[in-house]
Amino acid sequence: MPVARRSVLNAGVCALLALPVYACGDASRPDARVGADETKEASASASAGDRKAPATTLKPGQAPANLAVDPRFKQPHWVFGRKSLMSKKGPYNHVHVAQGKTIRTLSFYKDNRAEMLQTAIDLQEPHVLRLEYGNAMFASFVFRPAQPRVLIVGLGGGSMVHFLHHYYPETHVDVVEIDPVVVEATREWFAVDNDEHTKIHVGDGIKFVQDATERWDAIYMDAFLKPTAEGTNSAGIPQHATTVAFLNTLGERLNDGGVLVFHMHTRGKWNDDYAAIREAFPHTTRVVRRGSTVIFASRSPFADKAGLAKQAEALDEQHGWAPPMADIIRDLRDD
Repeated sequence: MPVARRSVLNAGVCALLALPVYACGDASRPDARVGADETKEASASASAGDRKAPATTLKPGQAPANLAVDPRFKQPHWVFGRKSLMSKKGPYNHVHVAQGKTIRTLSFYKDNRAEMLQTAIDLQEPHVLRLEYGNAMFASFVFRPAQPRVLIVGLGGGSMVHFLHHYYPETHVDVVEIDPVVVEATREWFAVDNDEHTKIHVGDGIKFVQDATERWDAIYMDAFLKPTAEGTNSAGIPQHATTVAFLNTLGERLNDGGVLVFHMHTRGKWNDDYAAIREAFPHTTRVVRRGSTVIFASRSPFADKAGLAKQAEALDEQHGWAPPMADIIRDLRDD
């Protein structure tokens, strides 16, 4: 039985990458809301299982020793233990890709040059989700164990694609990403591209859903732009994505028993967005993680809590997930 260590990004990783402290949620900074609320939150908890990277003293061009990374990932030319791999402005975001020892990140620069962390991938274990909200989103398999077709709105660095194809290799994944520079970065540096089971669509996710004729077993809404981008709310979510009209369209694009999974930052008027989801979907629940809430919604009834707990335990037994999916299910809230 494979054992997946789904530990979260910690402060040691942020130090290794030389990310701004506030990108990791340091409340001591005057602009700490960037880390606590607008960033796709990286937990600062350091457990015994977390990797703590030692100080690195490398000569230019020398890779760290014992760097047994997944061979699909293109390797950088190393400069003293840390490398900025890509910094490029797109029509919606200024995208930055960086790497420490084995952790590779994709961030968006805000106008004040603060980094909003979007993705962190361990090149040795790319299927291991490093950010807490990602673990919570895949509790969707407790509600809908069979997901042969899924849609992800918002590509980021492709960590969700890696997770799905590792644990559910036959799942067909459609991904919609509005920013072509994000797609370029993910293809170049995160080993995610079109293949037999993956189709990346470059375009507006809202229009894609509205125009779609197919249906999916699960739809994952993880679309964020720079908060100052036109048409976004204070957390960077496109405003039209949380209208009741569009949410009803999402419901129509789900197969019977399908589940919508919506990641939101807990800031601004997120409660209004949650109210809109509850208006469009008769069955909802959510789980809160630091800086984020993950909402599960369906037009079909969920199992009762005992049934969900039993399904979570079965998934944990099958995959050896850590933290256990059963722990996430115990944290569900219906408020």
